[in-house]
Amino acid sequence: GTVTDDDTSLPIQNARVEIFNDAASQVGSANTDPNGDFSVAGLPADTYYARTNTSFLAGDYVDVLYDGLECGPDCNVTTGSGIAVTATQTTNGIDFSLGQGGSISGTVTEDIGGGPTTGIGGFIVRVFDEAGADIAASLTDVTGAYTIKGLSSGNYHARTYDPENRDYLDELYDDIPCSPDCDVTTGALIAVTASSETSGIDFALLFPNADLQISKTDSQDEVTAGDPITYSITVTNNGPFDVIGARVQDNLPAQLNLATWECQAEPGAGCPASGSSSINTLVNLLVGTSVTFTLTAVSDSDYFGTITNTASVSAPVSIPDRIQDNNSATDETLTLRGNEVFRDSFEDQSPD
Repeated sequence: GTVTDDDTSLPIQNARVEIFNDAASQVGSANTDPNGDFSVAGLPADTYYARTNTSFLAGDYVDVLYDGLECGPDCNVTTGSGIAVTATQTTNGIDFSLGQGGSISGTVTEDIGGGPTTGIGGFIVRVFDEAGADIAASLTDVTGAYTIKGLSSGNYHARTYDPENRDYLDELYDDIPCSPDCDVTTGALIAVTASSETSGIDFALLFPNADLQISKTDSQDEVTAGDPITYSITVTNNGPFDVIGARVQDNLPAQLNLATWECQAEPGAGCPASGSSSINTLVNLLVGTSVTFTLTAVSDSDYFGTITNTASVSAPVSIPDRIQDNNSATDETLTLRGNEVFRDSFEDQSPD
């Protein structure tokens, strides 16, 4: 048969014609020559089905089954017209006339909450018709850009899919979370016109992450050596995802002893009620919630100088913390001899 352009009637070179049996298994194929002609030889006597495949050509042709039904990459080829083949004979006139289709293009990027936009390569964007039938797909390039060609005029839905399972949250256009089995017909419709490109069909995908922040203070610049020091340590989840199992640590320096602590959690957060010695525990923080530890330890009575105490928080592997510079907090307290504190209190007073 022959494959031609529906608008110009000119032959289409290098269009592939694929042949299938009753079980929809491909049993042969051939590319068209400069005259648009093709021939598939060596077929046993039987009934076959044929379709075009122009996905690798520069033109935006709409592929079809014989005889004339549109056929996307996953169409059921056995819905086409059967082609009877007789042994030792050639079945002629299996011709295809292909119209120019429209296209959908856009980018898939990573949404990191207002930060710089980064394209995601290796992502699949799939297009569905209004009834939810899978029509076509394309893989994003290293910049996150994609184009799906060869679409007939009409309305479509589109969604993302990550074949590499990188934990991004898939979306249905426009900005609708989409699980693997989500109903694609609930998405926004994308209008496509033959021979035209519908651009700007973009996806910004969330990657589970959070911004954990810790602060620490003891409200005391100086204490007498041997006196207790009380610290207040607050851990907050600034979002955008909940965090279950963040680790809070406060490894006390040698100059602090006999430590005990308590923890208060806001609604939506959780932490152990109390403990002793250094803090090394897990907390749960929904977005926007905090936990506050109150830790009291006795300073070494024989140490005179600065006690430096640092607390930190770290996110679990499943929820990366994208902002690291607020994951630790340090407080310094000067311990003095008792007579130094007494002198500091009265050295500026005039004698009676």
